[in-house]
Amino acid sequence: MYKKFILLISILLLILTGCSNENIISNPPSLKPKAKQLVLKVAKLYNESNPEISYLNETETVGPEHIKMYRVELKGDFHNNNLMATHISLSVYADGTRVWAIEAFDDNDKPTIWKETIDGSNF
Repeated sequence: MYKKFILLISILLLILTGCSNENIISNPPSLKPKAKQLVLKVAKLYNESNPEISYLNETETVGPEHIKMYRVELKGDFHNNNLMATHISLSVYADGTRVWAIEAFDDNDKPTIWKETIDGSNF
């Protein structure tokens, strides 16, 4: 009985350590400089000069080209004319040439407040 208990505990520890997200936390993805510049310009466009990156996922576009890109969520105090939002999500090419799917929303899961697409070369 004691051996079964020790075996069960050992298996449980292996499962728990194997499923930890320590690597995700200690090695988070980071924005390439040009992409970061464009993301900060978008934030400034909505009157937020110091946004916090609350979500960042490095991925690539769908299709034959497979262009490196990021899905980013920013937290801050964003304004678009008389509209206000606490978060903005967006997609941006890693080389900083295009940003799209800009969606502003609030903390309490309200529907999208505004949506826009901006060509990075227009900045």
